[in-house]
Amino acid sequence: MISQLSLKKRVVFALSVFLLIGQPLSAKKYELSGLVVGTDGEPVKKAQVSIVVDGKTKKDKTNRKGIFKFKRIPEGEYTINVSHEEQGMADLPVILTEDKDVGEIPLSAKSAPVTVATKTEVEPKETKPEDTMVPKTKSAAGGASSDFILNELNFEIKKLTAEFKHLSREMDDLKALSKMWINPLTIYSKE
Repeated sequence: MISQLSLKKRVVFALSVFLLIGQPLSAKKYELSGLVVGTDGEPVKKAQVSIVVDGKTKKDKTNRKGIFKFKRIPEGEYTINVSHEEQGMADLPVILTEDKDVGEIPLSAKSAPVTVATKTEVEPKETKPEDTMVPKTKSAAGGASSDFILNELNFEIKKLTAEFKHLSREMDDLKALSKMWINPLTIYSKE
């Protein structure tokens, strides 16, 4: 009687351990990758890329070609956060249902840090005319530099192009999913 009871306990224990450990092992994990580009459209190396998975932040840095890759990410919705000290930052929402390459992620120009003005007593400093530097652009007269405007427009065009590529991939995924939803047997047909 004692051996039968202990045998039942062992079987129940083994099954419960199998069920508890087996479920996370069977959950599908995917790869998430992409290319980080700067405002000039060139790949950005050593950019910090992070996502939050199950309450924990996973971090990666882009390689010399601007590519990052996260492995073993469970299915779900994520936001890819990218930052680079000199190039700026970007955020990209992603729905992960399979291995996914999100394509190019363009960084936006870094915003200026917030400064707080305080009143301090400072003596005026004499400056010599040769010490004073005046920029040779239209911005010195109050207008924006044409180079700056062109760079901003090029950046916006590249950002919109990357977003269009991303949306077209998402649209293709949705089309494939809708075909499967309409007739799920088309996947398994032997034609």
